[in-house]
Amino acid sequence: MKKIILSLVAILTMAVAAEGRRYNGSLFSMRSDGTTDNTSSLQFAIDYISANSPGDTLEIWVGRYPIGGVRLKSNVTIYLREGAILTGIRNAYNYDLTNATPAMLYGEDIENFEIFGQGVIEGFGTELGQHIDKQVSLGYINSAEAASPWQVALKGCRNVTLKGIVMQNGCRGGLNVTECSNLTLDNVTIFGRTDAPTEGIVASKNNGLHAVKCYIDVKGNPVVSTSNENSVADGCIIPDGTFIKL
Repeated sequence: MKKIILSLVAILTMAVAAEGRRYNGSLFSMRSDGTTDNTSSLQFAIDYISANSPGDTLEIWVGRYPIGGVRLKSNVTIYLREGAILTGIRNAYNYDLTNATPAMLYGEDIENFEIFGQGVIEGFGTELGQHIDKQVSLGYINSAEAASPWQVALKGCRNVTLKGIVMQNGCRGGLNVTECSNLTLDNVTIFGRTDAPTEGIVASKNNGLHAVKCYIDVKGNPVVSTSNENSVADGCIIPDGTFIKL
């Protein structure tokens, strides 16, 4: 009997090693109550996995997780479970306004990163935009456009995948990707703000951008594509049924 138990433990251990380890967001003090600022907790989780458990997964369960600007790192996978919602904090100063492309989730020169699942990235773009406009009127922020964060922004990244997630109500737009290679968008849905024209995807100087079965519904341009090479959109549409091109 003892030999059987040891054998099962060995099999389970090998299975975990093969699939990689999954870390529950609560281990890093992430709170799903919809009010707690989870920016530092999510950043800590990403930093920890990248440095100590590269290639493994951060699993975020059902709930609402307010965040400001978070820096993505190499060799990390984020699994947004169905019902998990990353919500943008409605204060411009919670984002990196020194960045040319401020974002809820920003990655630069990273590789082997993935966000997948049935979860949502909610930007609260209308409310955040109103806060930014007020700061501009008071003279604290120079440009509303420059201060408006994207939901996801990537620059110079390699081997990145976004799969299955929904992105909605981004303050400036859904996804901004520049000078990236081997970037896959698989069944990603982007809904823009209802009160302002925002872009779905802005892609510039990428090599190997592949969008598959994505759906984009925005008041601005669904896709702004400039100088991309070896890039293709396959089965990606907008509300009127028009297929998107890269």
